[in-house]
Amino acid sequence: MATARDVDPRLAIALSGVREEAGAPWTGGVRATFDWVASLGARGVVIDATAPETRPRTLDRSARRDLAASMRRRGLACMGVDLWIPPEHFASPTHVDRAMAALEAAAGLASELCEGVGRVVSIETGEHVGSDLLSVMREMGEDANVRLADHRFMKGAGESVARLAEGLDCASVIMAGGDPASLLSTRGERIASVRLSDVGSVGRVGVGNGRLDVAALGAIAGTLWREGPVVIDLRGLRSPGEAARQGIDAWERARLRV
Repeated sequence: MATARDVDPRLAIALSGVREEAGAPWTGGVRATFDWVASLGARGVVIDATAPETRPRTLDRSARRDLAASMRRRGLACMGVDLWIPPEHFASPTHVDRAMAALEAAAGLASELCEGVGRVVSIETGEHVGSDLLSVMREMGEDANVRLADHRFMKGAGESVARLAEGLDCASVIMAGGDPASLLSTRGERIASVRLSDVGSVGRVGVGNGRLDVAALGAIAGTLWREGPVVIDLRGLRSPGEAARQGIDAWERARLRV
């Protein structure tokens, strides 16, 4: 197991895939989850903007300072904010105002809590989102001095979303028949966040247990790409604790080969 001293400082655990589970070491609120992440040796966390304790609209200035201090005390850095709301909400007349308000709040939270390459908000827009709304989103990110990483283009076999940065979700790319390492090599300047995820014959699996070429991805990220965080994505996994440990170890082995 890698230690906090030698783990890639850009490597983070996304809290959006970690849910309360009886007896699990991360259960007991967000600070217990911070303790668990730190015990793994990871250096960063990606905040879940849809979780009750870290929903931006429920956090006043004092609560945000306390959240930031809680991370610092554990040697953790905020490496981004996830806003996983239904993609179609950005194109729905019924939901778009609320979705955009949530995005603005998430960008503000990232601006306050994150630094450097971690100033990223990950989202997924729907295929019917127009260029005018994308322009508004881009300006919203610029105003907050954060990058909005849209993961939509990976669902369309590498199709780019104009005006926004891109998020590279490795499992989605593989399922679409693509090569994550090749995309990172050719589109690196546009990619603001790499989601370290894997896929096997039964769907998403822990990193290192599927088809992801971790060594190839690590080589590109270690030499050619310095744009953003590398995020272990635990969404949809049955054993997030084991998957987090395996993901860290797989990434560190890949880094040692560079």
